[in-house]
Amino acid sequence: MNSFSILLQLTDTHLGEAEDFRLWGLPADALLRRVLADAHARFPRPDLVVHTGDATHDAGRPAQRRIEGLLAGWGAPVLWTPGNHDLPEAMAGEPCAFDLPGWRVLLVNSRKIGAVEGRIDDATLAWLDRELGAAVTPVLLGLHHPPLPTGTAWLDRIGLENADALWRVIRRHARVRAIIHGHAHMEQTTLHEGVLVLGTPSTNGQFRPLSVGFALDGQPPGYRWLRLYRDGRLESGVVRLGG
Repeated sequence: MNSFSILLQLTDTHLGEAEDFRLWGLPADALLRRVLADAHARFPRPDLVVHTGDATHDAGRPAQRRIEGLLAGWGAPVLWTPGNHDLPEAMAGEPCAFDLPGWRVLLVNSRKIGAVEGRIDDATLAWLDRELGAAVTPVLLGLHHPPLPTGTAWLDRIGLENADALWRVIRRHARVRAIIHGHAHMEQTTLHEGVLVLGTPSTNGQFRPLSVGFALDGQPPGYRWLRLYRDGRLESGVVRLGG
């Protein structure tokens, strides 16, 4: 019996309606397929795959079905939480919970309809409060928008506008060990109030850290892996194409 579970995080894939859609000149489908090929080779049997939003780029249900088909290749459970580019009719926004040995994974919706910035509504915060209150294992929390400033000025203006409310809920319970998020298109690791906050690269273009205005970075696409140990320990890293 393994002493840990493998979780893979993908984020900000931005698939368009057509397979030849390009974002910032980059081929979204082709890059995702290359990322998935790398991930399949390194992690052929993950226990859970999590996509933390912007699966599609303002695209409809056909594009969502296309990415669902690609991620189904592992035969592992796949959980989704929507981003600001995911259309409500293509991706539901209900919070969800999934149990792994020694861990509970909770995903919350931070999409604010019609906006780029994020917000977790009161009903979802109440759901999270109940889930954390009932949890008996460490919790990994996932959402799209960063729950902390990234240090990148333009990006922080479209972050999670009620992050303080989220942290008040987290603070009431000593269960959340780590948070994974998307939206930032960059790798970041921050320890905040004992919680590890992990930003993950997009499978498409990357944003330049610490830039004042919008700027792309030359870093290649990537994804995140996590080992969740039964005794509550956690290890994580990022893999980039060519790395």
